[in-house]
This record gives sequence, structure tokens and C-alpha cells, in this order.
Amino acid sequence: MSSDFGMKVSEMKTKDNKMIATAVAIILLVIAIIISLVFVFNKTGAKSYDSKLEEAQKYVSKVDYKKAEAAYLKAIDINPKQPTAYVELADVYVTVNKQDKAEAILEKGYKNVEGEENKKVIKEKQEEIKDGMNAINNGGDYVTYKGKSYYWEYKSTSFNTSNQRAITYGHPLQYADTSNDLVCVDDKGNKKTIYSGKNKGNIWVFNNRIYVGPTNTYSDNCTSMDLDGSNTKEEYFNDIYAVRKEGLVVGASGDDGSLSILKNNDKLERIAYAHFNSIKVVLVSDARVYYTTNADSGINFECVDLDGKNNVHLATLTQSSWCDWSDDCEMKIPVSVDCAQEIGDEVYFQFGGYDGSGYVYYGGKIAKVKLDGTGFTEVKSYLSCDDNLDIYTMFAAYKSGDKIEIKHGGTLNKAFKEYDADTGFYKVDVYTEDGSKKELLSSKEYASYGNNLESLSYAGDELYFVVVKVDGDNIRCLSYSYCKKDLKTNKITVYQKIDV
Repeated sequence: MSSDFGMKVSEMKTKDNKMIATAVAIILLVIAIIISLVFVFNKTGAKSYDSKLEEAQKYVSKVDYKKAEAAYLKAIDINPKQPTAYVELADVYVTVNKQDKAEAILEKGYKNVEGEENKKVIKEKQEEIKDGMNAINNGGDYVTYKGKSYYWEYKSTSFNTSNQRAITYGHPLQYADTSNDLVCVDDKGNKKTIYSGKNKGNIWVFNNRIYVGPTNTYSDNCTSMDLDGSNTKEEYFNDIYAVRKEGLVVGASGDDGSLSILKNNDKLERIAYAHFNSIKVVLVSDARVYYTTNADSGINFECVDLDGKNNVHLATLTQSSWCDWSDDCEMKIPVSVDCAQEIGDEVYFQFGGYDGSGYVYYGGKIAKVKLDGTGFTEVKSYLSCDDNLDIYTMFAAYKSGDKIEIKHGGTLNKAFKEYDADTGFYKVDVYTEDGSKKELLSSKEYASYGNNLESLSYAGDELYFVVVKVDGDNIRCLSYSYCKKDLKTNKITVYQKIDV
């Protein structure tokens, strides 16, 4: 009896164990299906999000910003927690001068994205737009910001056309000490004068204010104002060099030279100072400023981080550093650094001299030095003022394997003039990141406006330039045409022409 009972109990336990095992198997199967569905869903969602980003980027490349906007918005609907679509859509809005929309989409993105890193990406883009780093052609003659464009409206009296020697030597664009009008043009073409004063040249937008330089940088300071021209203020600097995430990079000329960063809170922080000396800025990179100061029989070449740290002496350069024929040429400037470029942990730079009669560059050398001031090495040398060599002051350097290739005439990503032997006039080219040279403006395109090019600036899809018409004897300026060229459509717009 007991044996039969034991067998029944054993059978019941076996059945129970089978039922438990079956239940566990079913539960595990359900969990696996759920995980699989979630994985497939997430993968599909991620794929759809990436697909919409790719679609939007294709529309951007085709300059179809309306369809790009729609694709980015769809990507945001698919995954509102990722920052990429918000940031790239903000760039589109800035490109089409819809600053308010750019700010709004970033604000929405900051609320929706998850994770500190993603929020940081959104925050950095917000700061760029707020500071004016997304202003089109910032620091140029014609600047567009928040859908409005700003430029100086000059008069015939705005130019110094009496310096025939300068005109003969190719310097026809010289401003006179006279009052000019700063105008603002909205997206509907309405123009309004917002400021008048003895200022000229480059216009900077930073922290929702406009900064302009004085006519005479050695005796006057820069002026700033709100975007509508109100609340004007004389600043404590007379040179403006760049807008960076740290602030507006500015300087003071004269016997006591200085470099400073103007912060968002309007606080001016000095990062370099030269007592009883002047400072000449050569390059503002993303991380530091390269500059020269006068030294005995030459100059010091130095750099400082944008936060004011790591002020490094890179080299002392004298006339004998770059030529052994100083008695043959009268040097107005014994030595000068006119171009520099960072490559990795080194900076490449050109240094050379000018003669004293026509202020003509007579060549020099290209050297490199590590950012800690060690490893000074000459790369290229031009040693005789009698040799007909490539004596450009500007160059672009490219890394090709273990070697550095040097190209002359212009700096990286900046428009430069190049003589066109077929027409006898200048064309405009640019060296791009891949090492190629791209033509931006042919001599035939501007021939009807004049025969000399000045004040070149290149910003993305637009080229800005001034065409000066000089008489046949090359001693008198006849007119100045301020132009911009849409590089997508090749359309040139003359936004002002001044007859002298």
C-alpha cells in the first residue's frame, strides 16, 4: 500500500516538475519574443531615424532647404531624444536667415534629449548661434545675422584717392577720415541707416551686438551697438580679430600692445601684453592666438591659448635669419611674419622682408616649430632678391603621408587673388581641405565693373569682394563696386557702387 502511494506521489511530482518546466519555458519564450520585438522595433526606429537624416542631408546638398526641413522634423518625430536632427536643422535655419526658428528648435531639443552629453551638444550649438559664430561672413564687409544684413554705405568722399603711389603699387582701396553710414537691410529688402560715424571696413556680430573698427586704429577705439544701432559704446580696444567660443578676440595697438577676450558678460580678459611694444596678430586658430612683437633687430614670434594659459615663445627672427644680402636691399621692415598654419602639434609659418621704396615683398623662408617652442626647422628658403622666385607671403600646407606639401598664393579656406595670364587680370581661387585649388571668380565675371580686386572674403556659399576701376595709367580710381557672388547660382549682386 505504502509502495503504491509512494509511486503515485513520485508520478505527481514528475508531472508537477514537467508543468513547471513547461511554464518556465513558455515564460522564457515570451520574454525572448518581447526582447526580440523591442530589439527589432528599436533597430527599425534607429534605421528610420538615420534614413531621415540621410534624406535631409541630401536635400541640403541640393540646396532644397524646405524638403530638408521636412525630413529633419520627421526624424525628430521618430526619435526626439537624439540631438543630431535638432542641431542640423538649426544650421539649415541659420543658412536661410531664420535665426528665430533656429533658436526655437534648439530650445525644444534641449528639453527633449536625454543624457548630459546630448544636452551638451545642443547647448554648444545654442551658444554658437547666440554669440554670432553663425553670422554669415562675420568680420567682413557684408554680414548677415538673424535674417538681416549689415554693411557700410560709402560716399565718394569716403575714399582716399590722392595717394597715387599706393594705387600704382596695387593698393587702391584706402579709406579717408570721414563719416560713413552703417545700414541694415531686412529680408524684404527694406533698408535703414542705423548708425553714422568715422568707422569703416569689417563688421563683427557678437553676443547680439555689432562691433565696428575706427578709421584710425592708432588713435581711436572700436564702437559697439545693439543690432538696431542703439545703445552705442566706445570700447577699450581698437582691433578685432575673430569670434571664438571663448569670446570676441580683440587687441590694443600702439606702444602698449595687448590681446584680450571679450566674454559674453562684457568682461574683457587680457591674455597677452607687450609693455612699450606693439602686437601684430598673425593667426587665430580654434585654440590659440599667434602673434609677433618687436625685438632687437627683428621680432619675436609667440602664441598664447585663448584662455590666457601657455604663453609660449616660438622663435626670434632677425633680418639675418632669412637673408645674407641685407646690404643689397633697403628694408623698411627687417622681418615680418604674414602667414601661419597649425598642423598637429606644430605651426608652419612664413617670415621674410620688404624693401623700403615700394614696400615690395622680397621673399624669405617657411619654417616650422612645435607648439612648446622646440624643434625650429626651416622648410623652404628664398634667399636672393635678384632671383625671380615664388615670393608669396601666403601659403597652404597639406599633410601627405609623412611629408608636408606647400602651396603658395593663399591660405587654407580663404579666397585669394591669382594672376590670369589668359586675360591679364586677376581671378579668385581658394585652397580647400583636400588640397585642391578651386576657382571662385573668373576675371571675365567682374570685367564690366572694373580691373582690380580688393577686400576678398569667402563664407561657405558666398564670395564677397570689391571691384575697383582704375584709369589706364593706373594712378586714379574711378569707381568702387561692392559685390557678392552666390557660388551656387553664380549670380553676382552689386549692392553698392560709388563713382569717384
